[in-house]
Amino acid sequence: MNVSFSSTIQPMNGPPTLQEQKLQKAAAEFEAQLLSSLWKSMKNSFAADEDSADPASQSLQDWGIDALAGAVSRAGGMGIGRLIVKDLTQKISNSQTGNLHAAT
Repeated sequence: MNVSFSSTIQPMNGPPTLQEQKLQKAAAEFEAQLLSSLWKSMKNSFAADEDSADPASQSLQDWGIDALAGAVSRAGGMGIGRLIVKDLTQKISNSQTGNLHAAT
């Protein structure tokens, strides 16, 4: 996936631009994947041995975790996506103004 940012990205005042929408979607998808990975690791850490014996059950549980992570992310998530959008928007703005050494 090739993503390019143009000078139309501004701080989020008013309706989001197409680039802001793409950035928000990518950040939400990243957060969903991160949450899914975290929750799957937690499930595997605390699962009893007989819980992981059935491959169909394992697949269904993983699918459920993916669905839950996606729903949490679409509902606003835990704030990880918002932090990513905020940071990247600021960095894009700084790079467009030539202020590459702005505080991060």
